[in-house]
Amino acid sequence: MKTMKPMAGFKKAWFALSKHHRVKMTKACNDPAMSKRHAQFCANVPALGGAD
Repeated sequence: MKTMKPMAGFKKAWFALSKHHRVKMTKACNDPAMSKRHAQFCANVPALGGAD
């Protein structure tokens, strides 16, 4: 996927994931190299409360 979905679609997909996967992705976004490479995705994670 090269284009981010609108926030509503992102939110729906995010909460469809298990908590385990949300935690893993949140940790990955805390890695500077990963967050730079996936900046648009990682910017949305805190907006949804991270892994909570």
